[in-house]
Amino acid sequence: MSTGGMRGGGGGVPLVAILALCAATAVVVLARAEDDAKEAKGGAEETKEGDESKGDMPAALGEFDDEMEVEDAIEPLTEEALKKLHGRIDKDGNGHVSMEEVIGFADVMRKKASNEDVEMLLGDVDTNHDGKLSMEEYMNEVKHFSEDQPDGHLAEGEGAELKKQQEERAKVEESKFVAADSDGDKVLDINEYPGLFFPETNDKVLEVEVQETMKMRDTDKDGQLTQSEFFEVPDKEVMAEDKTMFAKLDKNGDGKLDVSEIKMWESGQFQTAESIEELFKIADKDKDGHVTAEELIQAREEIAETEAHEHLAAWATANEL
Repeated sequence: MSTGGMRGGGGGVPLVAILALCAATAVVVLARAEDDAKEAKGGAEETKEGDESKGDMPAALGEFDDEMEVEDAIEPLTEEALKKLHGRIDKDGNGHVSMEEVIGFADVMRKKASNEDVEMLLGDVDTNHDGKLSMEEYMNEVKHFSEDQPDGHLAEGEGAELKKQQEERAKVEESKFVAADSDGDKVLDINEYPGLFFPETNDKVLEVEVQETMKMRDTDKDGQLTQSEFFEVPDKEVMAEDKTMFAKLDKNGDGKLDVSEIKMWESGQFQTAESIEELFKIADKDKDGHVTAEELIQAREEIAETEAHEHLAAWATANEL
């Protein structure tokens, strides 16, 4: 198994109990709303499985999602869907899409998805149903989520440490709220609250998250993360594939990650770019730096075995293709 970027390690209170149980508030609110919908449809068994999984969410939420996607692999997209999707991505209509066009389309789709998901999120947190989110409403949800988590698995003395770190995380969530409140009126409207739940769509909120990551992992306090600090394991335990990933993320090649480089990781832009690069390696048969609809269709079976397929499938679904 990969060492996994930004994963918890070392002794003390496990990071799974700190970040995954508190920092992932938006994820859990969304999951809760989805569970309610399943129950209303009679999906009792699915709801039970979802609830049981929440108590032991992995610290690297992205890794958990990746493993689930592999287990639940879907069929390759149809030729028609790929052709239509190619047309949506091809902004200049020349029949060829560049890597820049695909990455730009990915950014548009990420923002669209966050705006759609946030409606479900807000419905569960907006307790006075005024269509806005106040600091009190949001922090009540953060507190409620923290208090709901079981601590029976913690060793003696770790409960107090967990509570302390949850309190510190609550301060971070307050800072994120302030960062998302662009007009400073102390409530978030429809244009502001997506950035709170999805920091990758709001640079100021993302900055808060990245600074917190730096604070938690920068053990030598030099304002940068070494490979060991980033993965939270000794250098000798970092897997070869993760060393390669770290080197790609380290744009200036100084052996450390600064704030701008960590932003690329936490925003998901790095992972998306890696997937798209893999897509081009497979589909761009003539190596001209562009992919035609025909090339995409011819490579669809091979693409289905990659992470790039998950992006294409999600985009096709979002565009009803």
